[in-house]
Amino acid sequence: MVASWGESLDEDSEDEAGEEQALMDIGESNDEQEVSVIHLKDKIKFLSKEKLSELLLDFMYESEVINNEKEQMSRECVILKAKCKNLELRASKSDSKNTELKNQVLKLDITVLELRSENLKLKLGTGKKKADHTHLTLEENLGKIKDELYKRDEHIRVLKEDLGNMKHELDRTCKWNKSSDALSWLQEHHNSNKK
Repeated sequence: MVASWGESLDEDSEDEAGEEQALMDIGESNDEQEVSVIHLKDKIKFLSKEKLSELLLDFMYESEVINNEKEQMSRECVILKAKCKNLELRASKSDSKNTELKNQVLKLDITVLELRSENLKLKLGTGKKKADHTHLTLEENLGKIKDELYKRDEHIRVLKEDLGNMKHELDRTCKWNKSSDALSWLQEHHNSNKK
């Protein structure tokens, strides 16, 4: 890369081309070499004005490109810093939102537990109410059955009385029939004795 710098200064055209190439090589070098101004100053004084003008224009162009890239990078850096700040704000908001949501979930869990407890109490209360309702219904049905039984007992008593009256009437009728039969028999037999 810098090998042409060691050639003799007497060969002007070859030297200028070699030195120009050396300066370009130094400018395009990917190595981490630093080129000092003194080093360039010693080599540049041997170049012609045209070559120096070309180099100056190249340096000015490269400098402008570098400045444009630097400005672009500065703008991008500002944009990236703004984006970073925005992301930090969003992350902070997300954290606070997550905390808020966790608190809401905790409150909902507590509410669910309270509702389950109330539901269990209601089920127990409802079960008791159902049992009380069933007990009342059974008592009502039992009362109705007792009333029905009383009515039937009364009806049976009335029927028994009627039956007793009928038996008594039947007995009277039977006695009357017997007496009548006896009288009829006597009458028949008594009349035949007369004949």
